[in-house]
Amino acid sequence: MAVSVGLGLFHAATAPALNWAFDVSTPVIQTGDTPKFETVFDYSSPVGTAHAPAIQMQPDGFAVFWFDGLRESHNEVIIKTADFTRNDAGGWDAAPAKKLFNKEQLAAVTHPRRRF
Repeated sequence: MAVSVGLGLFHAATAPALNWAFDVSTPVIQTGDTPKFETVFDYSSPVGTAHAPAIQMQPDGFAVFWFDGLRESHNEVIIKTADFTRNDAGGWDAAPAKKLFNKEQLAAVTHPRRRF
């Protein structure tokens, strides 16, 4: 153990200092336009909370998925989704939220089987 501690201290004393820096390998494109922020989807859970969203890119836009239910891991939790596509004005149109599946349906297709 003394050898291990000694080697650790030696390495800490002789190793070069860390040089922390931000990775800016991709240049930032300046368009000259003011950034535009808009609310394209405003969702409130009718039964509890909507949480843990995920985004899936699609050829014509994107889809958002989230858990919706009384609380995390509750039996009535369902997974919902909404699709977003570009409109003619350059903004986003959101389809109405819809149920994708519930916990039992997810457990039925998970291999190996898992109880959620």
